[in-house]
Formats: sequence, structure tokens, C-alpha cells
Amino acid sequence: MICRLIQQPITLNTLIQTSSVLIQLNGHEVLVSAVYKPPGATLTSHDLDWLTQSAEWQISAGDFNAKHPLWYSHSTNAAGRVLFDHVQQSDYTITAPSSPTHFPTNARYRPDILDIALVRLPYPTQIDNLNELSSDHNPILLETLCTPVSSSPPTTNRFINWTKYKTILSNLPNPTERPTTNSESIDLAIDTLTKNIQHAIEASVFTPKHKNSSFLLPDYIKLVITVKTSYAVNGK
Repeated sequence: MICRLIQQPITLNTLIQTSSVLIQLNGHEVLVSAVYKPPGATLTSHDLDWLTQSAEWQISAGDFNAKHPLWYSHSTNAAGRVLFDHVQQSDYTITAPSSPTHFPTNARYRPDILDIALVRLPYPTQIDNLNELSSDHNPILLETLCTPVSSSPPTTNRFINWTKYKTILSNLPNPTERPTTNSESIDLAIDTLTKNIQHAIEASVFTPKHKNSSFLLPDYIKLVITVKTSYAVNGK
């Protein structure tokens, strides 16, 4: 699913290459950073502090060029030792695929895991190594079980008239009837569909006037309840 997220660019004072934004996930502000540390650059605890302590919740992912067995690398290098020491004293976790993400063009070097994520979230996450594209680095997919769309459901004493909801939604313009041949048209169709659903829900919510909500049941279910109640009373 493609979502258009409201984001706020943030500049972090790191010595390595980073690009960061603040987004909202289920009402929580999350700092998301794309990271690249060139092989010749030095990874410092100062950089890691900026990446992992600038917001309550954060995801920092990319090529750290840091190797350590903790995240399944074949060896350990200087950046890997710095990152290992830092995570031992912090409350984030390092998430990495279990298979190599980097395939060196030089046959003397072994494939290894360089693309990892530093994660502190109140939601479960998983990371997948995608064997796609033609780069020497595989693309990495990081997923978290939450949604950027935040809306409050109806309270417990409110109900939805699903027949009315269906009627309203079917009479609204169908965004998928227009061609969706590029990312902009897909984003527009998703936005329109989301707004249509929210409008139909809001227009179909009602609060029962009676304490007994059995009137909400279809007639055939009321009949079954009446028959079973009669059997129970008569001992049949």
C-alpha cells in the first residue's frame, strides 16, 4: 500500500551521511533516518547519539558499513565495535536480515550484512532481504505493525448502520475508475477512497435510543432466539 505521509524534515548534526524526517505512526512521533557511512569514514558514539536519542521513537536504517556477529556479519570491524558498545548501553535494538545484503564486485571479498536498522518503537517490526534490482546492495524492507492513518473508532454506545454505509459509499465517486498509471494517480486514488470511507462511516454512525439493543438484530435471528427460548422454558 502506498501512503502519503505528513513529514517534517529534520537536520541531525552527524559526521556521517543522514537524511531524517519526523512522521506520525498511531499518534506517536517517530524519527526516521536513512543512513550511509562511507567505508573510509569513522562511526562515533556522537553520531549514534544523534540518531537514537533525538526522539522518543526512532528508526535509523541503511549502510552503516559496520560488521559484528551480533547482526550476523562474518567478521568485526572498528565501526561494528563502536555500534556494539553503544547498543549495549542503550534501549534500542539492532534489526538485520539473516542473509547477506552486500555482494562485493571483488571476488576476494565475501558477501556480508552491511544494511541494518537501529529501532526503538512500541510496535513489533520485521526486516526482509529482497533479492531484487541490480545493485551490489540488496534492497531491505523494514515493516512495522502499525498504520500512519490515525482515526478514532465509534464509542461503545454507538453503532453503524451498515446498509446506510453501503448505500452512501456506492453513491460516491469511485476513485479506481480513473487510470492509475503512476505514483501520483495511485496516491490520489488512495486519498479519495480513504476520505470516502471516513465520510460514509461518520454519516452512518448512530446511538440507540433504547437500552435493549435487540431491535438491531435481523427478524430471522429474533425468530430463532424466540424459538430457542420457548424450547428452554417448556423443557424441550
